[in-house]
Amino acid sequence: MGSGSRWTTTGCRWWVGAGIGVAVFPQHGGDAKVLRQQADTTCTTNRGRRGVCVAG
Repeated sequence: MGSGSRWTTTGCRWWVGAGIGVAVFPQHGGDAKVLRQQADTTCTTNRGRRGVCVAG
C-alpha cells in the first residue's frame, strides 16, 4: 500500500491517499480531454513511485 493517512474512528479503519497522473502535450494527446484520460488511465493502471505516474 502506498503512502497516505490512516486512522480508526468508531471501529472503522480509514485510509486516504492521492495520486498524480501526468500526460504531456502533444506526445500523449492533442486536446485537454485526451490528456486527462491518458493521465487518469496511467495513474489507475500503473502505480508509480510515491503516487506519481507518467504516461508512456
